[in-house]
Amino acid sequence: MRSDNKEVINSIDKPSTASEHALCRSMTIKQHVTVQLLILGCANKDIAKIINIGENTVKLHVRAVCKKVGCKTRGQAALVMSEILTRMDPSEYERSSGGLPVDWASNLSDHSTDKYAALYRTVDK
Repeated sequence: MRSDNKEVINSIDKPSTASEHALCRSMTIKQHVTVQLLILGCANKDIAKIINIGENTVKLHVRAVCKKVGCKTRGQAALVMSEILTRMDPSEYERSSGGLPVDWASNLSDHSTDKYAALYRTVDK
């Protein structure tokens, strides 16, 4: 096994750090929704539909997430955040995210009946 593969495997065994908790606390609920959907590979238009916002607003959320994570691309941000979420205690993440579970996006089947929608969904005016 190559040494860089060992580092990836070993990093998953490590608990999340205080700075990673602070990073999650610094993000808005819509940024958390965006991150989880980015990890799943969703396009901006799909994220916009789920949150009920415009695609340009999604781009702003993606840009903000990238800046907070310290990455230049959405793919890099998704990889970094995926690793953090894998290692983070689910109850800590839920507190940090404003009530959104760490596995919210992977369990989302129909966003119109999502019990967490009130946390993140913009209401039509």
